[in-house]
Amino acid sequence: MTLRHRSTFFALAALGCLLLAVLPLSAHAQVVDNFSGGLNPAVPWRWDVPGNTPLNTKDPSRYGFTASALRMDFPPSTLFQTVNSARNVLNLAVTQQPTDWFVETSFVCNFDSVNFNGFPQVNFSVFSDADNYFNYHYVRNAGSNTVGMSSNVEVAGAHNFGGFSAGTGSPTANPQTMRIQGNASGSVTFLYDTGNGAGLRTLTTLTGTDTGVRGLSYSLFASGLVGKRVGVYLDFGGGNVRNSVFFDRFATNLAVPIAQVPEPGAVTLFLGLAAPGAALLLRRRRAR
Repeated sequence: MTLRHRSTFFALAALGCLLLAVLPLSAHAQVVDNFSGGLNPAVPWRWDVPGNTPLNTKDPSRYGFTASALRMDFPPSTLFQTVNSARNVLNLAVTQQPTDWFVETSFVCNFDSVNFNGFPQVNFSVFSDADNYFNYHYVRNAGSNTVGMSSNVEVAGAHNFGGFSAGTGSPTANPQTMRIQGNASGSVTFLYDTGNGAGLRTLTTLTGTDTGVRGLSYSLFASGLVGKRVGVYLDFGGGNVRNSVFFDRFATNLAVPIAQVPEPGAVTLFLGLAAPGAALLLRRRRAR
């Protein structure tokens, strides 16, 4: 290491110490992937689902990328009850949950472009394994040309309606946004945006006072998200679906494991922050 390189290294170390001194102890790294031509290598994506067959759900024949989106094709598979044959369940393991947390995704799915039966779903999922999960989803209704936001829950392999849904009209090529967020009270709110200019709207809020299937849905959140997974996948809903979904954003402030990939020729200094799973990554390219 030359004198110039050593000087740069110690300058970066000093900057890191300064940042550690001023950053609050509750700091959490925000995870964002816009799927621009591929998966963000700094996001620790995984494809495994315990209890599913196969365990590794990755099926490259049914997904790909555009310059600005992740394309997923509907597979003839599902997590329904004991079937557990899901494919391409893209997910993150949660290592820490801040008091005020959120997870959000955006996509385009024009169900109007195909003939179908069943209830095909774009699932925004929180799960422990293939038999214990909650899905907030965008679904097309069998027998009608309508779509909406809905939910389902499965505990110990017993499948139920999740307790809330709302029709949003006819199929559209507008971008859809789905968001789940929680706060210090323990309540969990579900929001959506259909791309019609109205912005994010609240669909419902689950609380500890909910009973029945709503209470069942809430139970998966009440036990906390640490150790669980959050992610997206497609379920054919018992139908014959041949179109694709284009995801262009996934974001959360839930802490997840570090998956930093240094650029070739970079000098990398990792500085651990107070929040588990968070890190500061400083890079400097070598002179070309």
